[in-house]
Amino acid sequence: MLMKQMDNSLPSQVLVSPPQEDIKSPPPTNFGQVPRIKPYLPLLVITLSLPIIFISSRPQSTFVGQAKSTCGNSYPCPTKPPCPNSTNCPPSKPTPPPTANKTPKITTNSLVVGRVGRRYLAPVMGIDGDTQEKLDLKVSNLPKGLITGKCYTYPDGKTTKIACTIQGAASEPGVFTVTLTLQDRPDRPDSIKVSKNLTLRVMDK
Repeated sequence: MLMKQMDNSLPSQVLVSPPQEDIKSPPPTNFGQVPRIKPYLPLLVITLSLPIIFISSRPQSTFVGQAKSTCGNSYPCPTKPPCPNSTNCPPSKPTPPPTANKTPKITTNSLVVGRVGRRYLAPVMGIDGDTQEKLDLKVSNLPKGLITGKCYTYPDGKTTKIACTIQGAASEPGVFTVTLTLQDRPDRPDSIKVSKNLTLRVMDK
């Protein structure tokens, strides 16, 4: 009875595995080869740039290029702007000091004698020690009938001279004190003025 039940509990087919030593694995076919990496991971490629140095037995040639700028990053150097104020700019050459104004001199020391009703002509002259000077000569206190004629200023070496005339015809006799006044640079503050009195005698007819 018991044996019958045990027979009923067994399966109808029983698989029996063979011994382990009976299972033979096939020999490996990739023996001695480097195993390949499966491309399932992303590859990181790093490129390194290294300088390439060439060694040559030929003599080195001199490289000619742009000169190094001395004014920063700009080449060529920009030019300096013009001086905005001439008073602040250093002069290229030292300015010589101004010379002192020289005193003019009246060189006429006497006047010729005149006669009433006759033509009269007498020169009056002056000189200044500065060249190209502006001079002015005036004659005052003349007798009636006489006037100051036209004056001429001209250079003479390192001096300046002026020449004027007293002309006309005196209408009355007498002895007159004529004043000559010579002035240089009449339109400047450093002007110098000198005067001289001369005697003018007018004879009767």
